[in-house]
Amino acid sequence: MNRLKIGITNSSYGVYEFKEAIKKIREQGYDCIDYQGFIDIETEFFRLPEKEFMKALAEQKALFSSHGLEVSQAHAPWRTPKDGDPEERKKWLIAIKKAIRGTNALECHRFVVHPLFPYMETDEHPDEVWKMNEEFLATLADYAKEYGVTVCLENMPFTEFPISTVEHCISMVDKLGRDNLRICLDTGHAAIFEKADVARAVKTVGHRLEAVHIHDNMGKTDEHLIPGDGIIDWDSFAKALKEVGFNKVISLETSPKHKNHPRDVWNNRELMLVEIAKTLAEKAF
Repeated sequence: MNRLKIGITNSSYGVYEFKEAIKKIREQGYDCIDYQGFIDIETEFFRLPEKEFMKALAEQKALFSSHGLEVSQAHAPWRTPKDGDPEERKKWLIAIKKAIRGTNALECHRFVVHPLFPYMETDEHPDEVWKMNEEFLATLADYAKEYGVTVCLENMPFTEFPISTVEHCISMVDKLGRDNLRICLDTGHAAIFEKADVARAVKTVGHRLEAVHIHDNMGKTDEHLIPGDGIIDWDSFAKALKEVGFNKVISLETSPKHKNHPRDVWNNRELMLVEIAKTLAEKAF
């Protein structure tokens, strides 16, 4: 196979029943799943007691394996709007640790996490925000190491938040110095700062790059457009991945936009997106 592996979020096929979605994802050419089953901790699934939770994950892992799919990365639960409350952070950490154990159960080794947002998306109290996130990420990385999981800090699209750019992420990762704390480069988030030149972000992250979220936008807001529908220069992006030796998975965090089209065109939209992913993966190989 003269390309990198390609993957997509399982939620990108959320218009289908779960088993049908997984079957389609593999049949259409993907190698991997970006697992998003941990994002909402209020679901009946996530609230299952530990034994039942692990049993359900084992069944999902068996389904993925039966279709020849691997789980290349898993996303941590979305942030809480109460990150500034120490007691709420303790509860949040319990949930995220459960998701790390779940990641291990899926035989996945990459866990993508957002920073804490104690003051939402502003630059208020940057020193406090940094200290809080240092403690949070160090704790996560140390816990995840017990389960063979690498924590991947994701860059953010918020221009007023003090842990958003790839440079911010690099500073955090380098300061903490954990060998299982690396970076997930979100191309759409990077485009808010880099505009079309997301390749520069790739080169800046360099050897710290463990995972990617691939999607596009117009350089102003986080739109999760299909690659080519926004401003990102994808040829230079793929070339940069090759230059830094990235050999992981080209993982899409966009979808065929099913709800924007009648059902009779869904298959064509899905196959079009697969081809975009394959082309990127070939150029980055």
